[in-house]
Amino acid sequence: VFKKIHYLPEAVTQRQQADIKTFQLLMELAQFFQHVRAGNDEQAFETIRGCDILPFESSQVEAKVHSFDFLAECVKQNFSHVLLNVMHLLNNCRTHASLETKSNLQEMAKHLIHFAGRIRFRMTTDVYAQLSTLST
Repeated sequence: VFKKIHYLPEAVTQRQQADIKTFQLLMELAQFFQHVRAGNDEQAFETIRGCDILPFESSQVEAKVHSFDFLAECVKQNFSHVLLNVMHLLNNCRTHASLETKSNLQEMAKHLIHFAGRIRFRMTTDVYAQLSTLST
């Protein structure tokens, strides 16, 4: 299991700190994809929420759009896969959820769609179409 690095010596530059945070995020995303492939929906959902890069509440959308600009290119280059897998995950969770939980998951999907449309990152029209289909 991956653990975050909490010790950053004073001699570490801001660039090195940013690289460490990027590495940690990539490791968390790899863990998310492992949970998705294994069908561990609950662990996958907790892992992606822990990454803190996606808005799951309406109050988070603007902040996440802004922080997206500062993500490393190596994170952004696979972002469409992250979004699609999260939408699939939300759909999987909705099939076994109570009515109230289904409504919450539907709201989360709407926030992700809003976020995807606002970030400065070009995805193919196919990705937007799949996200839209998955959100209904």
